[in-house]
Amino acid sequence: QALFMNGTPSSGTCKTNREGFPKCMKEVKVWARRLERGSMRWARESNVLTLQWVDNRPVSLITSIDSANDKKDVERRTKTKGVFEKVTVSQPYAFHRYNQYMNAVDRSDQMLACHNVNRKCYRWWKTLFFHLIDMAIVNSFLLFQSHRNSDPGNPALHRKSTYSIVDFREEIIRQICGLAEYDRPPVNEQVQAVPPPDQFCTAHLPINAANGVRRNCVVCYAEGRGEKK
Repeated sequence: QALFMNGTPSSGTCKTNREGFPKCMKEVKVWARRLERGSMRWARESNVLTLQWVDNRPVSLITSIDSANDKKDVERRTKTKGVFEKVTVSQPYAFHRYNQYMNAVDRSDQMLACHNVNRKCYRWWKTLFFHLIDMAIVNSFLLFQSHRNSDPGNPALHRKSTYSIVDFREEIIRQICGLAEYDRPPVNEQVQAVPPPDQFCTAHLPINAANGVRRNCVVCYAEGRGEKK
């Protein structure tokens, strides 16, 4: 509202726990629990419009530019009976405009939200430290992609067509740790199974001597059992 009064129309996503967010729209998870994709609701306060739209998850947006009645059909992939297929979903035009014109800060936050190493810590500076590392990786990835596009003939910059920030992170980790390039996975040699010993197999069996003379057992004598009297 303050930006609009000072001649600066604005639009952007917002969390429901922000101060001044409409109270009737705070329970967004309860509202969107049983709604289909593409459902929306809105509330207006003076010149500021608050929109909530159900995509993969409910998204909240505050704008002083767009109208709640302007909509656009977009395609989304959804899983139906175990098969992914494209469906047409109604989207408020405010979300389409935001995705089209959002700047570097929003792009950076979007990339950071997908794959970040940030974890809850008791020390605030640890959270800041890991966030700065994530930001450095995102900025490095964007610069690397720009460098690749500017020099397509350099074989050292060749990567797969689906090269993403996840691949970039993994490549950095492998270089820092000094790991070798990917190779064929090792194949374990098949060890021939040894059959279990026969339970009736013994080291010796007593037999009757031909002349009827009793003698000491060689095996028992070797084990120190002594002579049988």
